[in-house]
Amino acid sequence: MNVDNEAINKAALRCDNDPSEESLSELLDLMAPLIDRMAYKLSQRTGIESAVFISELREAVWKASVGYNGESNFTQRFNFFAKDKITDIKKALGRLKRSLCTEVPMDNEIPGACGETFASIIEDKENYEDTVIETLHYEKMLAGFATTNEQQARILELLRLGFTNEEIAAFLGEKEYSQKARQAVSRAKKAFREYIAFIDAFAQLQVKILTNFGG
Repeated sequence: MNVDNEAINKAALRCDNDPSEESLSELLDLMAPLIDRMAYKLSQRTGIESAVFISELREAVWKASVGYNGESNFTQRFNFFAKDKITDIKKALGRLKRSLCTEVPMDNEIPGACGETFASIIEDKENYEDTVIETLHYEKMLAGFATTNEQQARILELLRLGFTNEEIAAFLGEKEYSQKARQAVSRAKKAFREYIAFIDAFAQLQVKILTNFGG
């Protein structure tokens, strides 16, 4: 596959120097053949629709454009960012596959999968792909939350993995799931909800800023 590195490099520089909807759209159009090819190969290997990978790889294009200085081909920088995206998806997929192979009742909910059951995931491939995306989003949010709320993030991770109340209490240094332990879990959930609300508000602000640049 022929890639016009010169055109891509120029578009990436414009995207960094003058961020706008138009400049990003131009860069994405130029990168589309490469993204589609990567997504197709990954889809063949994993069985997940290529659209899932295309979405993640398009985000990698945007992230790679920030700070690009033109000293090397943009595609090299993109591959670095894309590798992290692909690794995240494969890890999430691996965790879900291991969960599906666990000998548990099929109507049990998958920890951290927003109410999805093993049966519904197996029966509906689209739900399975959505669960991969939801799991990735949750894990990204939790990782960001952990940078300033490490212990509360650990509590939420234990909940996601299906640890019992007694096991969480032991993690907190309690002999049983006492009022103190319940309050700690409640505070962790509340703090995480507030963090998500802040991140969502910040993301909306970024969209407005980029839109203003484009206008």
